[in-house]
Amino acid sequence: MVPANFSAKEVAKARAFLIQKLGTCRISTVTGKLLGNPYVTYQEVARHMGYEIESEFDGDHVGTLLGMVSEMEHPLTGILISAIVVRQEDKKVGKGFFHLVQHFNKLKSGSVNSDGIDEIACWNNEVRASVQKYGA
Repeated sequence: MVPANFSAKEVAKARAFLIQKLGTCRISTVTGKLLGNPYVTYQEVARHMGYEIESEFDGDHVGTLLGMVSEMEHPLTGILISAIVVRQEDKKVGKGFFHLVQHFNKLKSGSVNSDGIDEIACWNNEVRASVQKYGA
């Protein structure tokens, strides 16, 4: 089970885990391609924190934790580090990520194309920025 509230220590622990994962990746200086797999699942984050996701409700709580990580990270670096956390079933970010994107004015709510291209580009930009900042 995942708690509903998190301490500053837990937020820092989750942030350190994401930074550690990003340290296994880099962007090629020759091709500009992403080298390595920067993505982790909500389940991996939960396990690292000592929790198990037993329901969608628990998954939402992990999302809350990741939102807190990005809320802490963004003022320091300008990036949303939680972009690297994806759902296990489809390897996409959760809905909370795009709430953060709008909160930090990285994508205006009226600018989203019906096909989601703007959202995908924004997500990819945040992943690349995270790898550039913390990658190997």
